[in-house]
Amino acid sequence: MSIDFIPQIPEFVGNIWDSNFKFVLVIVLAPILQLAIKLITPFLVKIFLAGFGMKRGGKFAKKRTKTLAGVVEATTFVLIIIGVILFIFTEVGLDITPIIAGAGVLSLAVGFGAQSLVKDIISGIFIILENQFNKGDWVQIGKYEGKVVEVNLRRTILQTIRGARHIIPNSKVEIVTNSTNQYSAISLIIPTKINNDFKKVNRLINEACRDLTQDSEFEKNIIEAPETIGVDEINEYAALIRVWGKMKPGQHIKAKRELAKRIAEKFAQNKIKLPGKIIA
Repeated sequence: MSIDFIPQIPEFVGNIWDSNFKFVLVIVLAPILQLAIKLITPFLVKIFLAGFGMKRGGKFAKKRTKTLAGVVEATTFVLIIIGVILFIFTEVGLDITPIIAGAGVLSLAVGFGAQSLVKDIISGIFIILENQFNKGDWVQIGKYEGKVVEVNLRRTILQTIRGARHIIPNSKVEIVTNSTNQYSAISLIIPTKINNDFKKVNRLINEACRDLTQDSEFEKNIIEAPETIGVDEINEYAALIRVWGKMKPGQHIKAKRELAKRIAEKFAQNKIKLPGKIIA
């Protein structure tokens, strides 16, 4: 058997290395790099926020860290994908110069023809840096209200209590009401007939409030127990009694519904009719 092929082995191995190893290495390293970024980004974001005076153990540090880390991870993911695609094009012999030139032309097109996208990104940067709201907050943006389920450099997505989602470009975020930055308020207006016994009505409402505060499902989230704060308004149809309390951020919706139900049950048991609906 001839052994002439033996000197050719190093050359053969070298060809395999040149043609395949780089390609495989990039494909393998790309997800590893993304995973490393995902793991290290929260730590780097915490250091960044500490430089702006936010305590690492602060009440809202976790939420803001999660929001900023999500933006960084999404951005780096796109950059890595673009880098891998350009590398593959280069390895298979395609000239990427037209692609890069096209990217330059595209950037000009974006500058002239897609100014709203640029505005969205700039607005998104300020929303995140100024900590206007974070993922998980309950906010109202213009006429839209809901829980922030996603926020990035381009858009903000709110989810309502009915499950509908509002997708809002960041450039349209002008006036924001954040209901969960410090606490969430339980605020109810209870209508009652003017000729009712107000002492009895207040007692029943406060009993319902006390029952709620003793419920283990809600007790842990109550900052200031809800109670009546007196008659808020009287008109020709009813006296409106306001109930107010404080809950941990984002915990007020379910608590308000439960409290309204308990008050209605108390009124029904004591044959007190509501001249209108309970306003939450």
